[in-house]
Amino acid sequence: MTGPSGPSPRGSSRHAARICAAVVLALTAGCVPASPDANTFRDQAGLTVGAGVSEVATVRMSLHALARRRTSSAAALVAFRYSEKGLATAAQSFTALNPPIGEDRLYYQVDTLLDDAADLLARARIAVERGRIHQYGELVDQLGRLGQELETVEKQVTA
Repeated sequence: MTGPSGPSPRGSSRHAARICAAVVLALTAGCVPASPDANTFRDQAGLTVGAGVSEVATVRMSLHALARRRTSSAAALVAFRYSEKGLATAAQSFTALNPPIGEDRLYYQVDTLLDDAADLLARARIAVERGRIHQYGELVDQLGRLGQELETVEKQVTA
């Protein structure tokens, strides 16, 4: 979220919280059993989706700044690569889990959203690499919609 003078404090604190969640996810990924109970699985799904929200938001903000000529393509590409790597790490940790009985729907929902996010982050990176400025606006919109989808699932899982 941005205000007239840059990111809003509320958006920045939410972004920072999601980054912390992604770090916790990465650090605890080795501590979660491959076949967790339903509560642990849902917690892991919530952390993973939260990491996805953060990475999609990072790319969206970077692309939006690039479209407004407030950053360079080199800086945006660095952010994109870190976000792609962070998303891949979170997705790999989550998909290594065996969903408990009754949680298959959540497993496939999260997996699909993470795949969609990875694809969209790659599309944004490729558009910037190739200088396809005319695609930035649509990609920013798509990233926003996907970010909202991820946030909705995150709220459902953590409720």
